[in-house]
Amino acid sequence: MQKSLKILMPNDITCGLEPLAISVYGILQLIYRSDAGVVYIAPDTIGYHLGYKVPMIAKTQQKVINALECLDELDYIRKCDNHYLIDMGSIYTTSGYELLSVETFRRLMDKPDLLKHYLIIKRGLIDGKCKYSIPYFAKIEETSPQTISRRNKELEDMRLIIIYQDNYKDGRNNNVYTLYSEEQAEKKRTNYSDLNRSVSARYNAFVKNPAKFTPLQKKTLRQEVIEYNERNPDRVKDLSVLD
Repeated sequence: MQKSLKILMPNDITCGLEPLAISVYGILQLIYRSDAGVVYIAPDTIGYHLGYKVPMIAKTQQKVINALECLDELDYIRKCDNHYLIDMGSIYTTSGYELLSVETFRRLMDKPDLLKHYLIIKRGLIDGKCKYSIPYFAKIEETSPQTISRRNKELEDMRLIIIYQDNYKDGRNNNVYTLYSEEQAEKKRTNYSDLNRSVSARYNAFVKNPAKFTPLQKKTLRQEVIEYNERNPDRVKDLSVLD
């Protein structure tokens, strides 16, 4: 069996494990070599792929060992003295899994939190779109909405995802996630051009004469400018004028 060109991630791994264990599982696949599915690997080797300084300090090494032991306990790998055996075929019998290109995995393997977030987005795609809310992501990933927003931006900056905003429920703007492609990027730029102009015009009007805006209009404009800045990091508007 040759090394797969894809990294396979069962859905229960994506949602049920700590981010570091997810990265470790992918790394074990990445260096997978023999027909028997045996990977001869030391914790320091995994640490190197994770971007840690090797030899690792005891605390960091223990984190990697804990991730390996977690995978062992769940039967995704099996420890055999000084090596680990991975049954790649068993993944296909699970209830569901995500395929991740080796190139994408290499970009995210030393960023376990981002890797998990990306996999959850990918798992949630229906007809090419994921409509999970930020609070939903925060609950699954056991973190804050602010952290999810930061992860979203990092993945967008890496050109791995594209985030639209659409009022598909409750009449409010909600995030719609797609995987990055030049076609999707152009579509997003086109769809937002009119909205960007509208926000800019009202922002400039407020700067010129704030007294014409009611408190509610000012509050609404402030939120729109926050979203505008997220869409246009190269031409951020000064929010302080709206405070």
